[in-house]
Amino acid sequence: MTEPFRYAAFDLDGTLLDANGDALPGLTAGLTRLRDLGLVSILITGRSLASLRAASLDEELLALLEPQVLISDGDAVFDRRCGSFRQTCALPEGLGSHLLEKGFEDIVVEAGGDYYASSRRAALVLAMAYRLPRAVVSIGPPDQIGIPLGRAVVLAEHCRVRAALDGFRCVTRRLTAFGATLIHPEGTGKSGSLAAHLFAEFGEQGLERTIAFGDGPNDAGLLAACRIGIAMREGAAAAVAAADLHLTESLGEFLQGLAPQRLIAAVPADRTETTDSCVRQLPRHLDRPTGTRSSPFVGQARDERP
Repeated sequence: MTEPFRYAAFDLDGTLLDANGDALPGLTAGLTRLRDLGLVSILITGRSLASLRAASLDEELLALLEPQVLISDGDAVFDRRCGSFRQTCALPEGLGSHLLEKGFEDIVVEAGGDYYASSRRAALVLAMAYRLPRAVVSIGPPDQIGIPLGRAVVLAEHCRVRAALDGFRCVTRRLTAFGATLIHPEGTGKSGSLAAHLFAEFGEQGLERTIAFGDGPNDAGLLAACRIGIAMREGAAAAVAAADLHLTESLGEFLQGLAPQRLIAAVPADRTETTDSCVRQLPRHLDRPTGTRSSPFVGQARDERP
């Protein structure tokens, strides 16, 4: 019988880590259960490399995850074994210079896995917003770094930044937490990046054997694209709407009781035929409460680390 799942993709903040940056209870036992089932667990996060390094991740937990981490929503890959960093998708050339010419004074860019700020104010705001040591953000002109830019954060209103980028192939997103705008490459996202990674590393065609876990609006595409998408208990409305299941218990508990064949039987491949009653039978299949089918609505999305 063909394995129903071969890979498990996990978001970091709000999925594996709580609001304080601590690992959620039961994760080590849950990830061990996945390993024993033959699944490869992959971390795909919105964090940059600097932000990932600042996280306090337990070594025992990390050992259960694939060494290659997809960061910046999959726009880059960090290999924990050798410390290598690879930018897989970059902003258009000249964007940093263009922003400065348009009068934006407070800019932070990601390049080569590091942060560079055009001003001390921008460096301080970003460090405070994402709980990073101020020292990880260097001060320097974003147009003179000399290597591709992964992302940019501009301390300015979203509408103004978006208007200034006319002609550049990139995407903007409002960061309501501190009145800034995130700029990232066009045509990127967790689902496409994960699919490309699985093909390059494992020869896997598509996401049909992948189960995904996430909580933020930037996880919605991944949850919808994978064979089964599971939104966390406190997930954002966009993630809940895109998922096949919305957990009502902790992730650790769910993973420890995971039965892949029963789970895939409860969530048909043709999701248009998946009904509330079908998924609500899932607790009886797994002998533990797991979750309910997502409600078909999209509400106010919350932001995740750039």
